[in-house]
Amino acid sequence: GADQSGFHMALDVERFTHLEASKEDMDQLMEETSNMQPLPGFSASSLPGGRAW
Repeated sequence: GADQSGFHMALDVERFTHLEASKEDMDQLMEETSNMQPLPGFSASSLPGGRAW
């Protein structure tokens, strides 16, 4: 059998901050990450959950 595991978490963002501010922060983080120089052996920098995933 496969040795796998998973974890899922759902958060109500608006309990912590304004939704639009959170979206803007995440957009900025995604843009900054995509502009980073990738590590050797990789063609791009990305975050899990990004569009390429």
